[in-house]
Amino acid sequence: MAVDINNLPTTAEEVEVDYDNYADAQEFPPPIADGTWTFKPTKVEFDLKDGKNGHGSVLTAIASHDVFNDTGEKIGSITFDRFSDKTFERSNVKVSMMNDQLRAWGDRGRYASKQERAQAVKSHVDAGETFRAVSKREAYCGHKGTSFETKRSENGALISGAEPWNVKGSKIPAGESEVSCPVCHQNARVNARIDRRIPASA
Repeated sequence: MAVDINNLPTTAEEVEVDYDNYADAQEFPPPIADGTWTFKPTKVEFDLKDGKNGHGSVLTAIASHDVFNDTGEKIGSITFDRFSDKTFERSNVKVSMMNDQLRAWGDRGRYASKQERAQAVKSHVDAGETFRAVSKREAYCGHKGTSFETKRSENGALISGAEPWNVKGSKIPAGESEVSCPVCHQNARVNARIDRRIPASA
């Protein structure tokens, strides 16, 4: 909905932007290569949302990590790594990504509450504990702003446009930060994400 700028509030607001130490947007570094690396979390935040279809709330951790190779050299970083306590089945066993993360630290605790789970994750991050995981590069395009833009109904059915395009792993040329979407021909940014967390010894 368009807004007439002459009708916007003229009352001065408390400014939250830090003009004195303003951080301009920087170019994203190339994503780390696919492989098995050592990850050291640098920060973690938590988000709590109501579950869908009557299920309980879902606790999600959003973490940033520095990434190191086997000689201890820092090779890059990963941001917005998300893992939640939402359960799903793996080999007919109930699991969660948050438990995968805890087990990657060697933590086999059976935490009963969301607060206990959040505190456990934060304690490992605050202690600077590392973990091993497999990373994979990927690029995604929903064709935003084009005639191919993906538009779905509430139940997820495609209404118009084209299905999103994505590509992963070795199909992405090494060292590339962007790839061209073959559907709408816009550039899609290549990201590295954690594909599998490796359980450590208890």
